[in-house]
Amino acid sequence: MSLKSVSDRRVYHADQVIFREGQEGHAAYLVTSGKVSITKGDAGNLKVIAVVGKNEIFGEMALVDGSRRMATATTTEPSTCTIIDKDQFKKKIAALDHDTQTLFDFLMRYIRETMPVEMRVESGNIKETHYDIIARDMVENSDVAERLGKVDRFLKALYEILISYASRRLPPKPVGKDDGDAVWEIE
Repeated sequence: MSLKSVSDRRVYHADQVIFREGQEGHAAYLVTSGKVSITKGDAGNLKVIAVVGKNEIFGEMALVDGSRRMATATTTEPSTCTIIDKDQFKKKIAALDHDTQTLFDFLMRYIRETMPVEMRVESGNIKETHYDIIARDMVENSDVAERLGKVDRFLKALYEILISYASRRLPPKPVGKDDGDAVWEIE
């Protein structure tokens, strides 16, 4: 399934807002040319979170959990983006083999249901769960991104982002045991 068959391509002028922090999210964007600045806050306290360029995705959490936009996306130069909405995303996933669909489903559920590691440490909830072990294996040993790159560049880019999000949720690896309990090295 080609990117063109299920997506919309839009051209933006420099300094054009694509979406604003707090708006409902219904789609993700793949930059095909240009650059997009992702910012958080208001004019008096604006923080640049990232600058996204060619073949990179932004706004992907709309596909993962339907959450409101956590930041504002503004072009920094003339840009073209391919837009993939939830229905198009579901079609793309449905076209994949069963094992790859299962990996995407697991990653999205893990990201939705697991706190980032900083919050886990702060709350004292750093014990590695069965789901953490599966996610760690996916982060460290997956060749899925390479396989997806041959099929669909949007899904490849999204998969790489999901792997990055999952890795930031993993607790530290246990470094040993003390009286039968795992001991973690926390920075």
